[in-house]
Amino acid sequence: MRILLAALLVIACAGCEELSPGWLIKDTRVLGATVSVDGDPTRSSPAAGERANVELVMGAPLGVNDTLGWAFLPCLVSRTNAGLPACGGDPLFDQVAMGTSSPPAFSFIAPTPDPEDPAPSVLIVGVVCIGGMPTLDAANMSYGCDAASIRTFPLTLRLPLQIDADTTNHNPMLAADVFSLDMNEWLAPASPLTMRDGCASMPDSSELPHVQIGTAHKYALAMGGTEYGEIVRAASGDTSERHEAITISTFVTEGKLPDGQFDVLADATPTGPGPLYLELEREWQAPTEVPSDGAVVRFLFVLRDGRGGQAYAERFACVVP
Repeated sequence: MRILLAALLVIACAGCEELSPGWLIKDTRVLGATVSVDGDPTRSSPAAGERANVELVMGAPLGVNDTLGWAFLPCLVSRTNAGLPACGGDPLFDQVAMGTSSPPAFSFIAPTPDPEDPAPSVLIVGVVCIGGMPTLDAANMSYGCDAASIRTFPLTLRLPLQIDADTTNHNPMLAADVFSLDMNEWLAPASPLTMRDGCASMPDSSELPHVQIGTAHKYALAMGGTEYGEIVRAASGDTSERHEAITISTFVTEGKLPDGQFDVLADATPTGPGPLYLELEREWQAPTEVPSDGAVVRFLFVLRDGRGGQAYAERFACVVP
């Protein structure tokens, strides 16, 4: 039985438009981070000596291809810190990761934790620079972006380490058919769409449903069984069991979503590992103006389980006059 150990992902932004709602993707930005273990890509909890692979989830308007620069440094989290997590001891200087790939992706070898620490975790700190390059002083744990950068995303990711079966965590699972739009199957295209304009001439399909400007539409996410989440206990020694809560953040490039940036699928009543089916349904308002040949809207869904597990999916719709 898994123990519920908290994970933390903090993303800030310098240079972003503060008046834009959080769900609207107007510029290139960081939305989340996925973690997998070499040899077991479904697992997000590396044990000491295992290689963990980290990939950031980036959002951008269709047709926008900003250059990126990034730098990250892992360390073991201090056992005695209060408030936000901090590094305990020396950072893992030999595992500094820097690059320009998009999305940012890097790996590290999980360190050996203090055997007296009942809940060890790794802290990954760093920055993503939009349009520029990072400046990193690893010795002083100082990082930023150069003058060419148009936006700066400092990022802190706390990732629990696996020390036994109770601390194993897997990423949420998303089957291909969990999404629907207006009660119709809504699938991911075989190849992600990259351009905004000109979709009116493309077929109206489950991969690219056509909708009219200014109309309201219901999108839904249905999860059940292992897709929903693992069975967890609140803490070691706690005998109550429940499906772990899944936080869902939804982002769009155009149109309007309800107020609030995320929803939570949660099993409020402690249960055994029996069947469970929960559904999230929300409304999206299509934009009121698009080009005469239509415009593609990109939807990004980021799921988090609170213990370092994440998953994401994207869907598309074509808005026509």
